[in-house]
Amino acid sequence: MKKLILVIFAAALSAPFLSAANLPFSGRLNINDAGTAGSYMAFSDDSFAASLNPAGLGFTTRQQVGLLYHPLFESAFISSLAYALPLLDMGTAGFSITHLSISGIEEIDSSNLPTGKTFSDSYTHIMLSYGIQFIPGISAGINFKLTGHSVYNISSYAYGFDAGAAALLPFNLRASLMLENMVKPYFEYENGGDSLPLKFSLGLGYEIRPGGNDSNIVRLSALSYMEEGAVEAGYAAGAEYIHKNFLAARAGYSGTGPAAGASIILGDFDINYACSFTAFDPLHRFSLSYKMGADIRALEAGARTKEAKLRREMIEKVRGEALADLRQETEKHILDKDYAAALVSISKGLAWDNSSEWFNSKNSEVERLRKGEGVNRLISEAKELTAGKMHIDALVKLREALDIDPGNKTASEMFARAKESVEKTAEDNIIAESKNEKTIRTNFNRGISHYSEGRFEEAIAAWDNVIKASPLQRQVYGFIENARKKIESQKEEKTTAQFARQQEISSLYNKAVLAYTKGRFEESIKLWRELLRTDPDNTEAKEYLEKTAKEYAEFQRRSLGW
Repeated sequence: MKKLILVIFAAALSAPFLSAANLPFSGRLNINDAGTAGSYMAFSDDSFAASLNPAGLGFTTRQQVGLLYHPLFESAFISSLAYALPLLDMGTAGFSITHLSISGIEEIDSSNLPTGKTFSDSYTHIMLSYGIQFIPGISAGINFKLTGHSVYNISSYAYGFDAGAAALLPFNLRASLMLENMVKPYFEYENGGDSLPLKFSLGLGYEIRPGGNDSNIVRLSALSYMEEGAVEAGYAAGAEYIHKNFLAARAGYSGTGPAAGASIILGDFDINYACSFTAFDPLHRFSLSYKMGADIRALEAGARTKEAKLRREMIEKVRGEALADLRQETEKHILDKDYAAALVSISKGLAWDNSSEWFNSKNSEVERLRKGEGVNRLISEAKELTAGKMHIDALVKLREALDIDPGNKTASEMFARAKESVEKTAEDNIIAESKNEKTIRTNFNRGISHYSEGRFEEAIAAWDNVIKASPLQRQVYGFIENARKKIESQKEEKTTAQFARQQEISSLYNKAVLAYTKGRFEESIKLWRELLRTDPDNTEAKEYLEKTAKEYAEFQRRSLGW
């Protein structure tokens, strides 16, 4: 069993047992860097980038969280959690917390004899980081770090700062500079202290994409560093190969020996491993990382100019207010069971944001509620008509219900019974008019079929033949009159001026919103005014016209720098 044995002298009870200059987390925690033997700094832009160079955060595109586990030797390990949050036009903020724990250390006295006791030693390292591209392709960053050391009932805390810069160069080259411990963390104890050394690192990278696409990516990296108090500079070199954004393999060599690593990339989720081959045992590292959210850097590139940014701010402000109001309206209409009004509000919401999951889901919900309400209403009306012996009208209502919900069992059963009743009426009349039995039967049933299907002109023609064959069946006159009324009603609905006016208002609303969301503010203002000429009392259009005109004036003022 391997144990870390430290000699404890009475006079040195307050001294640190691990040299702060040799803390494992004062170097590299990034697992890609570990797999390339410490040479990856020029390419690092993930959640652990700040442990190499905080300037790498300036190139971070999406939110990312990472977990790392690094066993050192028996009962000693490092664990770390890191998070990177890209901010629109404001760089990237990073946070990490790392814990080094060594337990079961055997205590010996000044005579080198075991005391029979054990103790533990631990470090907790918290780092707040920030990186930003102050010029496209050139980034700077800074780390603030706080480290706590606890050993043998002795605790000490130290803080420090790092600073770095990174650049994307022509010909697929990259460069990265890091000044580590610019402000040195100093651990103070009763009889002395210890600090982390100043360290300067320079990293270079070169990326090759055979075939000119993302299927295969090769990255070559190199790093040179000089540490305060060191006799000579250190070095590292490595390579990484990424295949179809699914598999990655790494290898490298430094003054401490070779290293290798690999990753499996599953969409936004990465599983990573690295191994450093030392003079003693190999050191293994394992990590998981997950990316989430939109590509913030891509959004910035799409709105690089000042005018585009101002337009986006104006659009998002008014759109956000409009969507919030329309959500409230929709919920109120649903609560009041005014589904037609709810659909109007939903339609307006989708005009502002046609990809809105909320409005799309509400649209499906309201359609479902409206469908159920409509079917229930038609069934209720059919029951009243049946009770009044108006079987054909009941048949029509039930046909409408089945058109809405073909699987409705109640409507299906009532339709079958109503049809039987109507057919029985036909049978009674046919018996009474046996002379023209065949003609009456054929035309009566044909008229019923046409009527229930909404083909009223064909129904009239069929029942005219019934009347000609059997003047005694005066009841068909009522059916003919109803069919004629329905035809006129349908024509009126299609030609009414009110219907056309509502269609025009809806079209102008959607066009005005679309023009606004595309940043065409002047066109949007004209369309709102046109809508108000059509509907002068439309308060919603008045509010949006006033709001758009006000925001556009502010946009022009800011664009001119007034």
